[in-house]
Amino acid sequence: MVAVAAVLISGAVIASPLGDSKKDKASVAKDVTIGADYYKIVIDDDIDLALVESNKKDMRILAKGNTHEDVSWKIKDGVLYLSSNGSSLKDKVKITLTVNKLRQLIVNGASNVHSVGYLQSPGISVTINGDCTVALQNRGAIELKRTPDADMEVTSSSGAVYVRNK
Repeated sequence: MVAVAAVLISGAVIASPLGDSKKDKASVAKDVTIGADYYKIVIDDDIDLALVESNKKDMRILAKGNTHEDVSWKIKDGVLYLSSNGSSLKDKVKITLTVNKLRQLIVNGASNVHSVGYLQSPGISVTINGDCTVALQNRGAIELKRTPDADMEVTSSSGAVYVRNK
C-alpha cells in the first residue's frame, strides 16, 4: 500500500526542491556522517528538510556563507533533534537527511519537510506544531496530528493517510 500526504499549514508555501534555486549557488554545503541510529526526528526553528530513504546515515547542510554553523543537531535515545539558530526566513538552512524506516516526525516552527521519492516506513506519525509544510510519500501509512494551536489543511492524500487532532 502506498500513502501520500501533503499538508498546508496556515497559508505557508511549499518550498522549492533543494539545490534548485539561483541563491543556492552562493551557498556552502557541509556533509555530516551520523554515527547513531534514529527512528524519530524533531525539527525546530525554520529548516527546509528533505528526507531520503537510505541505509546510510548522512546529512548535508546547505546554507548561505557560514550559517550552516547555526545548525544544531544531536541524537538522544533514538531521537534526532535538528534546530537552526538562524533567524532569516528568506535564507533558511536546507538539510538533506537520509532516513531508514522512520517512525515519527515532529515539525515545529516554520519548517518545510518533504520526501525525495518514497519512504519505506511501515508507518510514520507526523505531528504539526506551527506554520509549516509537510509533503511526504511513504509506502506505509501516514498519521497526521496537530497541536491545538496549529491549523491544518490536507491539500492532497492517497493511500493510508489518517488525520487526527492531538
